[in-house]
Amino acid sequence: MVRLHCYVVFCSLVASTIGVGCNAGKTETLNKSISPDGRWTAETIAANCGSMTCELVRVNVRPSSVKKASIENNIFVVRNLHQVAATWKDDTTLTVQCRDCVPPNIETKLESHGPIHVLYELP
Repeated sequence: MVRLHCYVVFCSLVASTIGVGCNAGKTETLNKSISPDGRWTAETIAANCGSMTCELVRVNVRPSSVKKASIENNIFVVRNLHQVAATWKDDTTLTVQCRDCVPPNIETKLESHGPIHVLYELP
């Protein structure tokens, strides 16, 4: 139990140190959704930053003209692998769903990002 607690604390420290995103290691796009007007992209990304760090799932929202995800565009970040879905309700409203995300694992949860309003469906 002590070992598990130390691992969780270590993962929390690493995630906060790297800005709850990582550029090194393996990343995989799980889903990409374009807003109805085509101006915005919401990309759900799983990231494994290396053997000594936790896996993260993040939702990144950026103008569609920007092809690469960057940490400053992360609107939702959760530690460990979860089934996260991001869908557009209209041109400027995004819904993020995660049925099994627990609050202690959620690192970032923004209600807005520029003109984008974010709704959440969480337990």
